[in-house]
Amino acid sequence: MSIARTTLKGTRHRRLIVYNHSQNDSYNDPSKRVMYVSERVDIADFLAGDWPEVREFQVEDYLRKRFSEFLELAMQLRNTALVLDDAGAAFHSSCTELEVDFMGTPKNNNCDIFYQMHHFNQAPPKLLLAMDMVVLKETEDNLPLPKKVPYQGIMTMLQREIREENDHYPDNQRWAERLIDLKNSRVYTISPNDGHISEVRQFREFLR
Repeated sequence: MSIARTTLKGTRHRRLIVYNHSQNDSYNDPSKRVMYVSERVDIADFLAGDWPEVREFQVEDYLRKRFSEFLELAMQLRNTALVLDDAGAAFHSSCTELEVDFMGTPKNNNCDIFYQMHHFNQAPPKLLLAMDMVVLKETEDNLPLPKKVPYQGIMTMLQREIREENDHYPDNQRWAERLIDLKNSRVYTISPNDGHISEVRQFREFLR
């Protein structure tokens, strides 16, 4: 959410839309300052074009009852940042034709898609291959990570690194994360203290 919101600071995107299908209270709780999205709209109203007059809102479609219709409409949007909550559970294990089309079409309309997932094991391979960048935090996946994960060896090494770093933090502050630029083969270490980049590494450094 923090990265998605930076796209609203300039002129790149007109709006940010969160697709919330899992009753995630973080988007409704003002104490969750990074996640909180105040305006909410039911999926039926969203599909009917009844949108709040704000730059940022969440579409509530509990249990993914109208997910395909959401994707069809989202593919027509332009200059929009789309955040899909719990995307691993939203997509089918073997993606439908519509879901595959969705991974590319919004990008062509000057949109950015942000997929939030809890586990690599949940995600279909085609969804993982569609990613340009990854914000990696600690997951409960068994290591090594599944072979379907892009750059599986490097991702596994980073996940081990994150877990080792988190061992030094309190349970409620296990905030170690890495930003992985898959297109340019770079790994950015993010400082949990201030959120700034503390180190930049090339993929080749992991292969020595």
